[in-house]
Amino acid sequence: MKFGSGSVGEDGVFCNEWENSGGTKKKYDILRVWRMSISELKKESKMKYLPLFVLMICTFFMSGCGKSEKPIDSATEAELKNIIQRNLKGNQEENMEMALMDLDDGLKSGTETVMKDLFAKYDLSYKLLSFKVLHFYGDTAEVEVVQETRKISGPDFADNVITAVHTLKKRPSGWKFTASKITSFKKI
Repeated sequence: MKFGSGSVGEDGVFCNEWENSGGTKKKYDILRVWRMSISELKKESKMKYLPLFVLMICTFFMSGCGKSEKPIDSATEAELKNIIQRNLKGNQEENMEMALMDLDDGLKSGTETVMKDLFAKYDLSYKLLSFKVLHFYGDTAEVEVVQETRKISGPDFADNVITAVHTLKKRPSGWKFTASKITSFKKI
């Protein structure tokens, strides 16, 4: 069984796709499965939802294990904000070393490829509009940033304001981006 990514359908229902051993893709309403009891699952078409239900239960209980939110001190918050600003500055100055220095090793090669192409085609300006620490667990932080990106030169480009949530982890060499997710995109 191979699980795919979740999505919100046209009807506003969050669904997940998975591929069974026969290669058939199926979509399931995650919220409906979550609300079902084990007895309902047994009745539902020979337990076709059981693997998904078990995965969701495990994810629910394991996601909180070992993580307890902690208050963040002002020095750490300032350090995280400086990392975001340095990353934007590296992108604006088209300084590959600066743009990549705070990325976790697993993100560097793919990001470098994209950045080389971006730097070759465009001259962009970046502005940090807001910064907020959403969650802090001591060695992991989730921060929300709102940034503005405008084209200075290059081919067609949609000037925009994005909201993104970045996950940073404390490594021996300092805080590193381990994941980023754009939560909103608005053309300006």
